[in-house]
Amino acid sequence: RSSSTWCWGDNNIGQLGVGSTVERHLPTRVVGLDAAVEVVARPSATCARTSDGRVYCWGLKGGGQRVPAEVEGLELGRCWGNNSVGQLGDRTWTDRSLPTAISL
Repeated sequence: RSSSTWCWGDNNIGQLGVGSTVERHLPTRVVGLDAAVEVVARPSATCARTSDGRVYCWGLKGGGQRVPAEVEGLELGRCWGNNSVGQLGDRTWTDRSLPTAISL
């Protein structure tokens, strides 16, 4: 059994993590990401948690992160991204580019 992560589909901003922006019709191995135990895919970005607790994301990030990059400073109760309707839970409508503490 492989511990690799595989993605396929639309890839116009690198959300598949395969090092390009070419869409894939067949499963393609995500570059440099092994031992993922949880993967969350959204239309414009994907994140994965590895067996050692690290979190990696790729896709829409400053024009398209085409390969997984580790999210630094991540702890339980931290969120980041678009916050146009307060969806991050930090009691603001300010977009966050870094993990930001929220009240749980």
